[in-house]
Amino acid sequence: MTSRIEEALSLADKGYSCGQAILGTYGPFFDLDRDTAYKLASSMAAGFGGQGQTCGAVTGAYLVIGLRFGSSNVDEIECRELTFELVQQFTQTFESWHNSTQCNTLLGHDITTMEGLKTVRQQGLARKLCPAFIRSAIEILEALLWEDYG
Repeated sequence: MTSRIEEALSLADKGYSCGQAILGTYGPFFDLDRDTAYKLASSMAAGFGGQGQTCGAVTGAYLVIGLRFGSSNVDEIECRELTFELVQQFTQTFESWHNSTQCNTLLGHDITTMEGLKTVRQQGLARKLCPAFIRSAIEILEALLWEDYG
């Protein structure tokens, strides 16, 4: 787990978004190449395209859960149910650790406003705070991904 945390944090330090760092780290385990992972996750940055909604580390983790437990067959209802259950468990745990999954709340400012975005940038809040969210997402993912779910 430590190496995946370090890898994701290194990607974030290079400028990849939280979601890109998560999906870029885990995608190759599930035959998803990094370039495709980065592209898929790019729209999730700053709470879905700068909207301050769900944190990219969280949505990136949701995609990883789908890669591990999801199905491409609509008739595999058990896969859908397990995926939903694990996403809900992930969310509950992340919220219990950070009180929210929303970028605006996690960063303490509304990044959809010029004033809020300016404050986040001037204070370097994403660089200061987001590594903890990435780390938490990976810690939670590790517990969920490698449990004996099949």
